[in-house]
Amino acid sequence: MRVFVLNILNLFRNVLPLFVIALICVELGLIIDSNSRLKTTNQHLTEMLGSKEAQVSALRSKNDALANGLNELVTAVRQQNAVMKQVTTERVVASQENRTLRDEIRKNLVGDRCAASPVPAAAADRLRDAARAAGRVPDRQTAAAEPSGRTDRPR
Repeated sequence: MRVFVLNILNLFRNVLPLFVIALICVELGLIIDSNSRLKTTNQHLTEMLGSKEAQVSALRSKNDALANGLNELVTAVRQQNAVMKQVTTERVVASQENRTLRDEIRKNLVGDRCAASPVPAAAADRLRDAARAAGRVPDRQTAAAEPSGRTDRPR
């Protein structure tokens, strides 16, 4: 029995290094396979990174273009607002001047007998034609009849 145990021990002593070498080879094969997969994944990720960088660059370029366009639009709107403010101010001043002139004319015509008498239709037509010819009233617009403060007609 002792010989049997010694034979088994010798067998283990002889086979154990081969078994360890086989385990190391299997582990080495697994490491090589894993390394190969990681290289492939790394290459794929590197390619994706390059395309993503290009996409980010393109998006930044578009963003810059949109920002410039927006700045130009804001500038144009500010300029338009300034022009509209000026036009509104001019209209207010012109309207006030028109009211002042109209009131002055009414004040001066209060006691005038001719201002109180009706104007013949033919004379009114000639006056309108003269105003159109002078460029004061456009052809498509008739002269507005405003109350003149006359006392001979009800308003």
